[in-house]
Amino acid sequence: MKRAIAVLCLFATACSSEQPVSLAETTVIALYQPLVVSKGEDSTPLTSIPMTPEFDALTKQAARAAGEDFPVFDFDPAGLCQDCSGFADLKIAPAQANTIATAAEGHTLIQASFRIPPAPTRTVYWDVVETPTGWRVDNILADGFSLRQIAEDAIAAVDTQGDTAVECMAYVRLHAEALAIAAPDADTSALETAEASWSKTAEAFFQPVELAQYFASSIAVLDDLTPDEIRTHAEACVTTRPT
Repeated sequence: MKRAIAVLCLFATACSSEQPVSLAETTVIALYQPLVVSKGEDSTPLTSIPMTPEFDALTKQAARAAGEDFPVFDFDPAGLCQDCSGFADLKIAPAQANTIATAAEGHTLIQASFRIPPAPTRTVYWDVVETPTGWRVDNILADGFSLRQIAEDAIAAVDTQGDTAVECMAYVRLHAEALAIAAPDADTSALETAEASWSKTAEAFFQPVELAQYFASSIAVLDDLTPDEIRTHAEACVTTRPT
């Protein structure tokens, strides 16, 4: 273990014989190895970070929710940079008192300070927890930044898209049914196409039974609106339907 710590200390100037390095710090130091060795040319894969089971599940759910076209983690999670070229002067230490956040019970905050020229020194805080299998990361923080919050926001945004899809399905169906009564010969093909498009979107967020129940409840709730209100919303849904 002492040899492993000595090797890892080569990657951070914070290590010294006068200042013993904790295993929590050693865990964080190791995560910066790609950036230090390559001077920012190589990135830190998110999958290389040992996370708590809950945080790992959260980040994976966020990545799936955002999809490949709009990756939610399009930056280096250790350097918090998209272009980390010139990465230098890494220093690892226990987080100072009155820092960005107070560690929760059982958690430890480790701070990593470094430079990416020409920007000034920045500090990243690692919220880590000791487990039977070693130290695990439960969040990555910086001034105005929380990886956990980004993941939660990404999941919430997708939930909103699913809700919008079901709502539009209901508006379009209600308007089509109203037209069928008021004007049986009216062309409802645009409404049918829109409902099919929104339905396809909704299917990406809900299981079939869940979607059917959600759609039925939305119909019941929105049916209380006036015909003009339903028509206005339905027309907007036709215009904005996914293609």
